Amino acid sequence: MRPLRREACGEQGLTLIEVMVAVLILAVGILAMLSTFTAARKLTLTAERRNVLTHRAQRAVERLETYGYGELAMSEAPKHASGTPDEYVDYNSPVTCREVATGDGCFAWNANDTAEEAPIAVATSGKVSPAPEKWSAGNVSGETYEFVTWASDAVCKEGLCPAENDYKRITVVLTATVPGGTHPLAPVRVSSLIANPNAAPKEATPRNPLKSITCGSGEKCTSGIGSGNALSWFLHDSSALASPPSEPTASSATHDTVAPSKSQPCTSSEHSGCPQPDLMSTEAPTASELFDYSTDQNTLGATITSPPGATSWSCPGVTSGTACYGGRALQRAEAACGSEPSTSEPEANLRNEMWVTPPLASKITLTGAGGLALYSQTLAGVSGDATLCVALYKVPNNIEALWTSPEETPKQIAWTSYTPPSGTSWPSSLEQISFAFEPTSSRTLEEPNGTVVGASTSTPVTVEAGERLGLRVWPAPTSTTNTTLVYGTGGRTETIEGAQTEVARYPAQLQLNTE
Repeated sequence: MRPLRREACGEQGLTLIEVMVAVLILAVGILAMLSTFTAARKLTLTAERRNVLTHRAQRAVERLETYGYGELAMSEAPKHASGTPDEYVDYNSPVTCREVATGDGCFAWNANDTAEEAPIAVATSGKVSPAPEKWSAGNVSGETYEFVTWASDAVCKEGLCPAENDYKRITVVLTATVPGGTHPLAPVRVSSLIANPNAAPKEATPRNPLKSITCGSGEKCTSGIGSGNALSWFLHDSSALASPPSEPTASSATHDTVAPSKSQPCTSSEHSGCPQPDLMSTEAPTASELFDYSTDQNTLGATITSPPGATSWSCPGVTSGTACYGGRALQRAEAACGSEPSTSEPEANLRNEMWVTPPLASKITLTGAGGLALYSQTLAGVSGDATLCVALYKVPNNIEALWTSPEETPKQIAWTSYTPPSGTSWPSSLEQISFAFEPTSSRTLEEPNGTVVGASTSTPVTVEAGERLGLRVWPAPTSTTNTTLVYGTGGRTETIEGAQTEVARYPAQLQLNTE
């Protein structure tokens, strides 16, 4: 019995205090976990609410982007009001905005740098109200503030931009009120720059492809032409026999600019069927509409679409079904760049286009450097690659009998080509193609026989007074798609939602450097 008594006395267990301590530790752990879960849920809810605000602000910006450029303005200037996003109207004292004297005031669109004030864009046709608009989503509500200000291009060089009011900036600010007044959300700001879709460089000319232009964060878009004097000519849909140009008033079939007509003779004595190049002139185009310059090629799909930024648009050319045809269709040629395309087959007119200047008043000496700016797209807007061949010519004064004899045959004096950058297709919607070329990418005449030799140095070429200068373009046979060129319009105006807006402005320009 004595061992049994000893074993019974040695039994152990948990006391009440120990149980209570264990329960307390477990409770503290559970409460800590619950607190973590609660905090995580609040953070997630806050993030979700900010996402809602951001998406709503972005939708407001996208809605404003649909306005015509003239309508994208404040209907009246907003007033400074503390404690709201209007607090950033005339925020600094003194106000640093250069146009505060106009009475429209300024807006510090960048809350992180309130020194970046910009003049408020106000117009009688403006559709942006200075009054905030209330919004709600579930149990969260707030107000939407919309601002339109002017912005200047800080990197536009060479006098191509007005240096002020180059763009409009949309800034949308959303405030939010959370139920119970806890966990307040800071206002969300979304900003976007909008360019005038019909803007042209100063003096209403296309961008000079020969200048040294800085883009983006400092990279060069094009190389400069160096020393010399650049002469400029605009391309017209007008016979070179008409100077000044006879602007088109209706759509027409493809002009016979490089090859004789099928139905009429072209000889040294009979010129009725001889090709007549179109005109390139120092005078800018004044045609108000873009017509179809190739009605006989519509089945190829020389389609055009509405100008960028136009919210309503009517086809100015020829409409067939849902397609709008306009500009000059160019089929892929059989001649490679640097060669001499055919001038004996009427089909050559479908593959080539040629322009000539009026007779030169005095001789010019070309350095071989130049540039071309025009609008183009693939036919029917299909995806594909293309290379545009460009050749320059000495052209006799008498253009009524071209190619009828050696004396009346244009002589190629230089050539170049343009292919979009690697990995980039030819534009499938109208875009400006602008590129420069240098003497090393041209070919010159080997006098006196006028044959084209290999890649040239910078040997100058002289075109005498009384002669004409010619430009010829065609798509290279390596192109995978046909193209269309658009040129020769000075623009027109349309009433878009009550505002007069200029659209469809497509000038094209050749520039050549001379000694």
